[in-house]
Amino acid sequence: MDDTVEQQERRAQEVAERLVQNVARAFYDDDTVAVFDALVNHKYLKEPSGRKTKLSEEQAAAVEAGQAEPFGRPLDEVLQLRPKQVRKLMENLTRNERLVRKEDIGNDGSFFYIDYNWFKGVMDFRVGLMKRILKEMDSASKVECGTLLSAHTTTTHPHRPSRSPLGANVLPVSAVLQ
Repeated sequence: MDDTVEQQERRAQEVAERLVQNVARAFYDDDTVAVFDALVNHKYLKEPSGRKTKLSEEQAAAVEAGQAEPFGRPLDEVLQLRPKQVRKLMENLTRNERLVRKEDIGNDGSFFYIDYNWFKGVMDFRVGLMKRILKEMDSASKVECGTLLSAHTTTTHPHRPSRSPLGANVLPVSAVLQ
């Protein structure tokens, strides 16, 4: 039952990776999902350069064996997409969505990665915002529904007397909406 710190960290990393993949599949298009999957699988990938880079046989073997990260590989090569298309996707994810980080590495260009703590914070913020909006919409719909219900039950009919807003046949709005 006593897990080592290393096992706990690995489990937390796996949960964070699943969060990223589930969020991507729930809210983004296929190309963006592929970007998130590539960043989850490779951790760090270079900005598209427009030219092909070649791993040495030794580097390729280490990457295939899972002994090394393909840090030198551009994202467009991993995704097998045009560099222009990848740049557009990454511009959106780094500047607009702010879910992917971009770091300059000097003469070697830039690389992309997912900051899982930041990603979780952004998701917490967005879920909180959605909850607040839904709560506001719910309270607005209760008021609107209650107003309509009151207006409907107080209208007079030529063959029967006027009824109170909460007459015997009308449930309170709070009972109907719960």
